[in-house]
Amino acid sequence: MVAPVQPASLQADASIGTVSLTWPLLGDDTVTRWQVRQRPSGGSWDSWADIPESGAGTTTHLVTDLNNGTTYGFQIRAVNPDGFGAESDEVEATPKAGATGPNARTTERQSPRGITIPRVPQAELQRFTEQVGLQLGGGPARATPPEPTPVSET
Repeated sequence: MVAPVQPASLQADASIGTVSLTWPLLGDDTVTRWQVRQRPSGGSWDSWADIPESGAGTTTHLVTDLNNGTTYGFQIRAVNPDGFGAESDEVEATPKAGATGPNARTTERQSPRGITIPRVPQAELQRFTEQVGLQLGGGPARATPPEPTPVSET
């Protein structure tokens, strides 16, 4: 047995105070856990930390308690009984400040061509669909005409 290979294609998606890390399945059943480390852009690396409940099938990790507006660098590595695998290439992400409330989650995703693709907060999407009378659900969206306004005779 040998140490795991370097994970490829690590991606980072920023949200409010968090960054979601994703990577392709390594395909190595000897992996017993994953580790992550982070740093503010240009700063020193934190120590490697185990990703809780990770193993051979792990392909995501949510990093929490980050400062909005601060750019962070991230790396991951796999671990097996023979040691630590090579660390991934560094990816960077900047958590964004945004709307507040239980449905205020927003994210941005960096496309492979470097284009930032924003996503609309859930609460804003809900307000929009209510304003224009769209019904979203298990089928295609369809417009619902507004109720007629009663006219009073005076």
